[in-house]
Amino acid sequence: MKRERSLKQRLVSAVLVLVMMLASFVGTTYAYFTDTVTSAGNIIQAGDLKIDLLHKVGDGWVSLKEEPEHKVFDYDKWEPGYTRVETLKVDNLGSLALQYLLSIEVEYGSAMLGKNNEDLADVIDVYVTDGENTAASYDAIKSAWSYKGTLADVMKKPADFLGGELLPTGETLDSTAAPTTAVGNKTVSIALHMQESAGNEYQSLSVGNIYVNLIATQWTYEKDSFGNGYDKDALFPELNISGITVDVTTNNNVVTTPAAVTGVGVKATVPAGVTVENGVTKLGLSVTEKTQSDANLTLNDGEALRSLDVHMSGVAANNTVPMLITVEKAMKIGLNIGNYTLYHVENGSSNAMTAVNSLDALDAHNEFYYDPATGDVTLAMATFSEVALVAEQPKWEGNFDYSWYTNAVAPIDGDAVTEYKIANADQLAAFGAIVGGMNGQTQDSFSGKTVKLLADINLGDKESENNPNLIFYPIGYNS
Repeated sequence: MKRERSLKQRLVSAVLVLVMMLASFVGTTYAYFTDTVTSAGNIIQAGDLKIDLLHKVGDGWVSLKEEPEHKVFDYDKWEPGYTRVETLKVDNLGSLALQYLLSIEVEYGSAMLGKNNEDLADVIDVYVTDGENTAASYDAIKSAWSYKGTLADVMKKPADFLGGELLPTGETLDSTAAPTTAVGNKTVSIALHMQESAGNEYQSLSVGNIYVNLIATQWTYEKDSFGNGYDKDALFPELNISGITVDVTTNNNVVTTPAAVTGVGVKATVPAGVTVENGVTKLGLSVTEKTQSDANLTLNDGEALRSLDVHMSGVAANNTVPMLITVEKAMKIGLNIGNYTLYHVENGSSNAMTAVNSLDALDAHNEFYYDPATGDVTLAMATFSEVALVAEQPKWEGNFDYSWYTNAVAPIDGDAVTEYKIANADQLAAFGAIVGGMNGQTQDSFSGKTVKLLADINLGDKESENNPNLIFYPIGYNS
């Protein structure tokens, strides 16, 4: 039987078809290059992203990739005035331009503190310079090298220590290249200096097990037919994170002042009221990829499981105040409501976490916020253990997500919102409902406003059973 539709229905359908057609021409592509393909005599070869970190030892270099147990800063007789200089080289071994981050971190819990929580890292200054060390004295380092703060400062914000870009060997820098960009390799020298003012309270203390961490990802240098911006959203792939500390102020083992820390691929917020273990003033954040999940889950066809061991060391077992942990790129971009579930594995049980529609709504243990535009997941947790992330392909299931509209932020406080971003089919469906003034929504024509689709979106042939007035036509392209 042929179904009659009103003019409003046809207008809404037309808007959605237009938006979907536009969506097919925009999107973000994440490619993982792994192989070589030969076709009709033409070779299509994947670019090669390889990096190494070398430590200068005597007249030679030691590869930390080949010898990961090799220690860069290996000395146990620190005293006031002592200076240690080591030279490292970041080496681009592949054929692709890359960006890198180099950090100094410490294994949490390995430091030996004083009886009043004195920390040796607080009295060790850190300096860096390009090239191999040619300084004749600490005074020369102090006057000419870049001061990065104390070792404690450096380890609090590992993403802010050193970074740059490396072109493949054989390329040529042009006149517009940034000072942080080099060809083939980059050599830096790092100096650690124990402050002369450090007193007897620092005797016999230990910074802990220091390690140097290097990560790299693609950089916008190679061009395709449309320019060099196709990999501008490539993020550092680090998700095995440790050594990040959060300094907290406490009274009777309860945090009195909110604290936060940002690392590579992760950040954490500790609110007032969190209960910590006796005498603890530093919490240790780690997010580790698990190869085998403890979650007792059965996956349906098309579902994938990712397991992360999330921990904030130093938090008391009886704590009830949730902390916020954001893990970048934890899930695929553009998932719809109902296409993902998070489980917190606690005491042998896999408990489904509750999804909220904004960061501001996170206020209870085992809640989470997933941002479909970035893939970032923020967890609200009072106690820590494995988090199992289950997701399937982002087909549309008839849901409407208005968060992109209701949570939109004006460019300047007091101004009207002029730009909206739509990341998935649920949000596109909500856009259609708002344009048509349906589902109880106040109608908005979006006149004079910008609506951006952040990815290709496929609504398929789904017609919402709960909204028979909203008709979607299949376009026939994949999300």
